[in-house]
Amino acid sequence: MLKAVKEWFQHRWLVNVDETDTWKDYQATFGSVPGQRVLQHLMDNLYCTIYGGTDPNEALAHNARRSVVHEILLNLENPNKTAVKVETGEANALGR
Repeated sequence: MLKAVKEWFQHRWLVNVDETDTWKDYQATFGSVPGQRVLQHLMDNLYCTIYGGTDPNEALAHNARRSVVHEILLNLENPNKTAVKVETGEANALGR
């Protein structure tokens, strides 16, 4: 896992990715048979589960894992979802 994070950190600001390509990558990844199996596994073991304990930290961690699967599902449904809309606080403060 540390290797993946290190590689991401080294290349994070070097790659300029077209968001349309990112959506196509989601489709290619999760549209394949292995990708569908992985997505089914995530749905069965994370997204469609309920935390039944009383530890608030465990509940938070469970919901955080579910939110990652939710983002994958949203990105598969909507090609415009991967494009992040950025608003500045200054424009909001001015009522624009």
